[in-house]
Amino acid sequence: MSRSLQDTANNSKTRSPQTDNSANDRSANERSAQDNLDLLRGDLIAMVYHDIRSPLSTIVASLEVLSSLPIGAQDATAQSMIEVAQRSAKRIQHLVDSLLDINRLESGQEIGNRAPASMKAIVDEAVGLILPMAEIKSVRVITRTDTNLPQVDIDEEMILRVLINLLENAVKFSRVQGTIRITLNQQADMILTAIRDDGPGIAPDEQELIFEKYGRPNILADGGGLGLGLSYCRLAVNSHGGQIWVESKPGTGAVFKFTLPTVD
Repeated sequence: MSRSLQDTANNSKTRSPQTDNSANDRSANERSAQDNLDLLRGDLIAMVYHDIRSPLSTIVASLEVLSSLPIGAQDATAQSMIEVAQRSAKRIQHLVDSLLDINRLESGQEIGNRAPASMKAIVDEAVGLILPMAEIKSVRVITRTDTNLPQVDIDEEMILRVLINLLENAVKFSRVQGTIRITLNQQADMILTAIRDDGPGIAPDEQELIFEKYGRPNILADGGGLGLGLSYCRLAVNSHGGQIWVESKPGTGAVFKFTLPTVD
């Protein structure tokens, strides 16, 4: 064999293990990426199922009670049960809309339905929607608002869902017979909304984790969940040009705050 052919053969032998290793690395990386994707998909399905199951169960139970009532007693009681079912159906609608918003915002699409709106009116509507949930735990909801607040430039339905998410979490983690306090005030060209609960609080090293889509802080170790709610809240608020954060210490409750721009 000539020297050049021998060199080619030697080089081929030298490169072969490297080529094999590169191929193996790519294959392992692809499998790892697919495994991660499958895991995230499974987590998403589990979160959606968990969040939808509760209001759906309320709808079913309310309608069962309604159908079992004697005909003469149906008027007032039937109306109450129908209202419970309607509120729960709206919760499901908000959850589904939030998931659609997440996909839209993560893809970089702009908010298309912005218009001047009253932040106090939206807060009042959100409180009305979560009030039955608060009453189950005898939790009071108190709202204090600065006078003559300017309007905000927002997608009203999107910010309503932000408020519902924050208020439902506040009720979930508040103690029985506790109090949730909502304040609205103007800071320069922003409206600051603050929602304070008297729950167990959140450790400083977990206050960013709770806003991550798949974050699992210790506060959720009992199997409860914030679902995709806080991840959605951050996406929605940031997309409006505002900011959202939490201030808390363990044992002292939590205050979730967010800002939104006022109308020019």
